[in-house]
Parts: sequence; C-alpha cells; structure tokens
Amino acid sequence: MPFTYKSKVSSACVHTSSIVGSSAALVFNGSALTLRYYIKSGLGTLTVYVDGVKVTTLNQTKSTTGTTWKTYVLTLTPGVHVIQLVDSKGKVNFDNIVIAP
Repeated sequence: MPFTYKSKVSSACVHTSSIVGSSAALVFNGSALTLRYYIKSGLGTLTVYVDGVKVTTLNQTKSTTGTTWKTYVLTLTPGVHVIQLVDSKGKVNFDNIVIAP
C-alpha cells in the first residue's frame, strides 16, 4: 500500500501512511537530498533507505503539542540512486524531497 497524498496539513501538502510496511520510492540522479517532514504528538517512525541500505530512522513523534517542521539532509556520491521511505511504526509523513545535482 503506497503513501497517500493529504492536502492542507498545517498549510502544506504532505504524503502520509498509517500502514506499517507501506513505502514510497524515487529514482533520481544527484549528489544530495533534503527530506522535509513534520513531527507532532502521536506520530510514528519513518525509515529511510538509499540504494537498499538503511541510512536512518526518523522519529516523527514529540511529547509537546503542535506541529514542528524538520529536514533531513543526506550527501551522496554523484550518480543514480533510489530513496525508499518506509512506514516502520504508526502514522508517518513527508512533505517533499529536494534533489541536488
């Protein structure tokens, strides 16, 4: 089951999942990427894989109220890569991915 598009969450448009194991993937040619997402109470964890290797797990929950936007930046060797975002626990989200040439 893929991530779903959800319009107007905190004045932004995000992709969300609440099904553990669901994923979204993107093939790109670049040397870095920036992933934008938000954290708030009650969310889960999003695992990031690049070229089939787990690079991080992003905890998207926080104990205080309100929504906080975050970014995750990863530098890569220039070339073709695959990023895969996997719902590893609970409800997760991402807003966008920016690729550097």
